Amino acid sequence: MRLEADRASFAYRKEAPCLHQVSFAVETGEIAFILGANGSGKSTLLGLLAGLKHPAAGAVRLDGQLLDALAPRERAKRVGVVPQFHDPVFSFSVEEAVALGRSPYVGLFSRPGREDRLAVERALDAVGLTGLRRRPITHLSGGERQLVWIARGLAQGAGCLLLDEPTAHLDPQHEHGLFAVVRRLVAGGAAFVIASHHPETALVYATHVAFLKDGALLESGSADETITADVLRRVYGMEFAVLAGQGGERAVVPRVGAVAR
Repeated sequence: MRLEADRASFAYRKEAPCLHQVSFAVETGEIAFILGANGSGKSTLLGLLAGLKHPAAGAVRLDGQLLDALAPRERAKRVGVVPQFHDPVFSFSVEEAVALGRSPYVGLFSRPGREDRLAVERALDAVGLTGLRRRPITHLSGGERQLVWIARGLAQGAGCLLLDEPTAHLDPQHEHGLFAVVRRLVAGGAAFVIASHHPETALVYATHVAFLKDGALLESGSADETITADVLRRVYGMEFAVLAGQGGERAVVPRVGAVAR
């Protein structure tokens, strides 16, 4: 599977484009991070990749086919979206919330069948939530709730999942627990695109990184190639140090009080 934006542009208002000819791709077995400051276009690019927004110029393709040419149900079977904020309105159980991912396969007046139930079982097992299947999602922690939405995407049968700031409200333990699940799913043949404010997380988990600045692609490549003090300064307008530990670990640290030049 390959999902790609090819010189894609987008504008909410014609006089104020917010994405400018951005090219970006993810394939099976990859974890791609989109990094950038607030307002750089990360969520907009995710919307294009999901087919929820339509490029004003350029194209978005799934396995070589224009994403716009796919019916919404067909698109949903292949690309899933986990939004940044998803406060539940109803007190669904975990199992019921995950089963919503089967909507593209179930007719308006039909009931879920055996294949739908099996897909939900597999999704719950994949993210380690089988034991919580009966619990109301309103009684879950932030990390557990994020896993529910990922499981819902898996129940869709989506080979590629798009996550918008998935760790925004998670503590370090739950953040790295979530990415352990992501890695396991990628090893099983999934692909992930993750919009994030955290280059230090991308250093650990990304197979490749795209940096956006003012709606344009500033840098792309492996995490080691792109997450440098120079690129971070240009993206965020402040000075950083990228540190290496004796065991090969790397970390991004702001230089407090330093002014970007």
